[in-house]
Amino acid sequence: LRVKPILADKGVSLRSHWAEESLKAGSVAGDPFLLEVAVGHILQNALEATSEGDTVTIEAWTEIDRTACPIFYIRVRDTRTGIEEERVRQLWTPFFTTKDGHEGLGLNMAQRFVEMHGGFLQLGSEMGKGTEVAIALPAHSKTGPDYD
Repeated sequence: LRVKPILADKGVSLRSHWAEESLKAGSVAGDPFLLEVAVGHILQNALEATSEGDTVTIEAWTEIDRTACPIFYIRVRDTRTGIEEERVRQLWTPFFTTKDGHEGLGLNMAQRFVEMHGGFLQLGSEMGKGTEVAIALPAHSKTGPDYD
């Protein structure tokens, strides 16, 4: 994914936030290429949906769930107009697209790649506020159990 040309052409700002301390808690096992493709499709959709003056934010952090297992999260948000509820349901359908020159497989592939790694992908959109896509992936603790 070539982000810089899209940002420069459109006048869109990209903000990123990596929760450094929480990211040290765990790591995701899996195919880095497939996960990069999944995040790339989501980020590309956000960038293509925006226009001059809009912002796309990408965040990553790790949380410990109620079973004491680390979960790695990635969230991509845009500040564009949002997506109508009916269209949100259609986005998961392979080959559904509203863009010329696109195949309509990006979000579907992203979801499949995330699920192949035991995770899930959620999309939420609010008209007038923007769209958010969140990925949650099981992580492995970087520290061993404490038996003291």
